Amino acid sequence: GGVDAVVGNVPFGDIRLHDPLHNAGNHSIHNHFIIKSLHLTRPGGLVAVLTSRYTLDATNPAARREMQALGDLVGAVITVPAYFDDAQ
Repeated sequence: GGVDAVVGNVPFGDIRLHDPLHNAGNHSIHNHFIIKSLHLTRPGGLVAVLTSRYTLDATNPAARREMQALGDLVGAVITVPAYFDDAQ
């Protein structure tokens, strides 16, 4: 990897992008972008992304395993569905 940090809101959708280098596992677009970010970040760098619950809750652990092989999880925050109901 070559960058020090990646920060973003990954795209969502029920599509898969052809990317033999960074998506050999044919993961969903949001997991693909996280995995690609990890590939492109230097050791000791930081990746901070917003993603859906499906990244951590998916029944198939393949994408999570690939992410785990590329970096260490520092933290995760999950909001409950009603968390923003009172926001105006």
